Amino acid sequence: MKQTAARMGEIIITLVLTLVALAILQQSSTMSEFGESVNSPGLFPALAAIVMLLSLAVNWRQVGCNLPPVSPSEEGSNAGKKELLVSMVMVLAYVLLIPVLRFNAATALYLWGAFLFFRAASWRKSLVISLSTVLFVMVVFRIIFRIVLP
Repeated sequence: MKQTAARMGEIIITLVLTLVALAILQQSSTMSEFGESVNSPGLFPALAAIVMLLSLAVNWRQVGCNLPPVSPSEEGSNAGKKELLVSMVMVLAYVLLIPVLRFNAATALYLWGAFLFFRAASWRKSLVISLSTVLFVMVVFRIIFRIVLP
């Protein structure tokens, strides 16, 4: 019974995300000057929607497959619930910090905290990866796409 409910949940979430990606693609293609140049409005959201749809295609395939049933020991466990809750709180804090610290500082802080919480690497390596990611985003958006981030 729980496995069927979980499968329905996966199907519903995948369907909602697919509809959102299609809506983003449709809305971005209706922007004025869409597709006239590499810097045209709507190009980046359209590319993001296409990437989203490609990954959702993989997800649809997995949802449709007969995956092995969840073992009884995993069904009632709290595995991952703490991580999910902390992740949600971190995202909320990130959103609230953007207006205060601006995008670059808030993003670096969020990434660094997430890497530390999930023990992805040492604190130094996590800091270097976080700062490098923010630098990369700055270069791509400000120089290439000429989009000013908040």
